[in-house]
Amino acid sequence: MKIAFDVKIAVLGGGLAGTAFAYEASRRGFSVTVVEKEERLGGLLRSENIDGYVFDAGGSHILFSRDQRRMRFFLGLLGNNVVRHRRDARVYFEGKYVKYPFENGLYMLSPDFRYRALRDLLNKYVKHRCGEAENVSNFEEWIYATFGETIADSYLIPYNRKLWKRDLKQISLEWVGNRIPNPPLDDLLKTAVGINTEGYLHQLNFVYPRVGGIQELVNAFESRLRKNGNVELRLGQRVDAIDPRAKTIVLSNGETLQYDRVVSSLPLPEVARIAGLRGFPHLDYNSLIVVGIGLRDTRLPRYHWVYFPDEETIFHRIAFLSNYSPFMAPRNGANIIAEITVPPSERLDPEKSVQKTIEGLEAVGLIRGDRVEVAKAWFWKYGYVVYDRNYSKNVKRARRELRDAGIMTIGRFGLWSYLNMDDVVFSSFEAARALR
Repeated sequence: MKIAFDVKIAVLGGGLAGTAFAYEASRRGFSVTVVEKEERLGGLLRSENIDGYVFDAGGSHILFSRDQRRMRFFLGLLGNNVVRHRRDARVYFEGKYVKYPFENGLYMLSPDFRYRALRDLLNKYVKHRCGEAENVSNFEEWIYATFGETIADSYLIPYNRKLWKRDLKQISLEWVGNRIPNPPLDDLLKTAVGINTEGYLHQLNFVYPRVGGIQELVNAFESRLRKNGNVELRLGQRVDAIDPRAKTIVLSNGETLQYDRVVSSLPLPEVARIAGLRGFPHLDYNSLIVVGIGLRDTRLPRYHWVYFPDEETIFHRIAFLSNYSPFMAPRNGANIIAEITVPPSERLDPEKSVQKTIEGLEAVGLIRGDRVEVAKAWFWKYGYVVYDRNYSKNVKRARRELRDAGIMTIGRFGLWSYLNMDDVVFSSFEAARALR
């Protein structure tokens, strides 16, 4: 058994969180070893080039933030490799591509629908102002209490059932947080009478890599790590076991690393398993299948992404990556990715999902199957953290058990929290800055 004794900080997982942590820790003078099971860094931000079509294999990711200091950091990191966008996203509803957020797109719908939606919203608003607001205890109740029956029943309830594959009464209010802002009343009044408005303003403007796909964000970190003499990247090596008492890690190649500190961005259930922690609390999640479609067609809409609440299509969201950057597809080509969630209790053959995705895109009139040149599916066991009713209690206990074992956790699945990319990066920075 070969043992390396010079590993000061071992970082498990080379996705966005792991690379960001390693960047900041090494910048502060610590010796860092990053262990990643794949042959390259990236995790869910992996991009793959197939015959000139560049697919973001982990789903659609864009760079935005409420904090402009964070955006300046990302722009500096990517340099000239940036395309700036003003969002054009839609919701496919009754054969129309309605502006997103849906409540800001009411002006595109019939007068009767606008009337019913506005009536419901005003009823909720008046009740709230009169101190008669409904008590809500779960995600479904919150949707009805916030948006009213018309918008809830038409879009938000069916879409979220399709996304989460759960009874929405079993999703806790912790999910809502800052992810679904309350619609401003003034905006709703304007859109109901036909005036165009914008919602989710923190996401209205975003940036994306000009070439290379979203993986370029991780690549930018990696290029800086490789220039740093106190960083070691061990790629293509899986972590098979952690012994917290001996402070050792066993890798899939049989090598054992001795560490001073260990930091994990692996999903909490996985790090608990390899650390031999018994009786670990249940943490709910959905898996994710991403289907990439490359086709010879430049007549697609100029939208960035589209949500599908209907039951007929298998995917809940698609993104037109060739609208993010023209370099995501060959000349006269287009690039679409579709996202499909799968709960742990179900199985869906990724290859069958490719055909169902093509059929769904044909059914809504977006593509012709005979123009598809490239199609591939990627499966991710951990795609979405599910905020069930036991979320808070179980996550606190899980983090405590790992902390007691001397394992620091970072990232979306290491913290078991639905973080945007800027939060992933800057929370990882904070964790590195806390090192002493």
